[in-house]
Amino acid sequence: MTSLAEIAHVTTQEGNVWRECTGCGATAAMAPEADRCDRCATPQTSAKPARRPRADAGQVRLTERDLAVFRWLSDMKAIYEDDLAALLAAMPGTAWSAAGRRPSASRVRNMVARWQRGGYAEVRRLANGIPRIVRLSRAGAAIVGVDGFRETSSVTAMHQCEVARLRLVLQGRPSPSLGTLTHWESERAFRSDLDALGLARRGRTDRERVHVPDGVATYERGTRVAIEVERSVKAPVRLARIVEELLTSYEVTLYAVANNEVRNAVAAADRTARRNLTHRQVSNDRIGALSIIDLPRDAAGGDR
Repeated sequence: MTSLAEIAHVTTQEGNVWRECTGCGATAAMAPEADRCDRCATPQTSAKPARRPRADAGQVRLTERDLAVFRWLSDMKAIYEDDLAALLAAMPGTAWSAAGRRPSASRVRNMVARWQRGGYAEVRRLANGIPRIVRLSRAGAAIVGVDGFRETSSVTAMHQCEVARLRLVLQGRPSPSLGTLTHWESERAFRSDLDALGLARRGRTDRERVHVPDGVATYERGTRVAIEVERSVKAPVRLARIVEELLTSYEVTLYAVANNEVRNAVAAADRTARRNLTHRQVSNDRIGALSIIDLPRDAAGGDR
């Protein structure tokens, strides 16, 4: 008499044999070497709902430190890319970044690339032999609440980078006689104040217009220092007039110069200005001091 197993073996396709599955106990056609049915042998995965896309997908997400840099650049307008590490190290710490930690060059490049993608800054190499220049855009200024921001031109960007570098150096190097730099008033802020007072309107002559220094540094002992970055030689009469105004407006004026030719021009203007003030019978106690230094070659303060 033919058994059920023999009948199943004959009637099942491809040599499968009907027998009990060791997984679920049901009778099913299985290959001779298998002991589980197809359903038990195949892992069952539960269907997961598709993830909804983020509302800000594709947008550049900014950090606290990004915004802090934007606030700083809203005053200074531009900075050498090589000086960004020094700026970040000088900033207060955050929940994710320790204070005083200097980021690597690759991390700075990635940070700048994010700003570019978001339209918050423009990065460009303007000349061979100098670092790339990072310029804040109007969108970058707006995101930190600065209205009426004027983007800097490539013509003045290098000058602004030198001023920004000098500020970093002065902030990181206390003065033996004045102490630590506690406040910086930028040219942008200075001009805004003058515009509000109606003292820097277009159409005025050079003599009527108030001279705006590149920055005004206030030190812990209360001394306000006019900061000037001089990269090229101005006309002697114009330079002497500027120096004369600075000497009578500030206790100390600091000129950072690019080379000896500029240094000699500033020194000559200082002598001319003092002669003019003496001729006008301005007392010595109303005439400030003037110092000349070399432009730093990096944010650490190395001289050129």
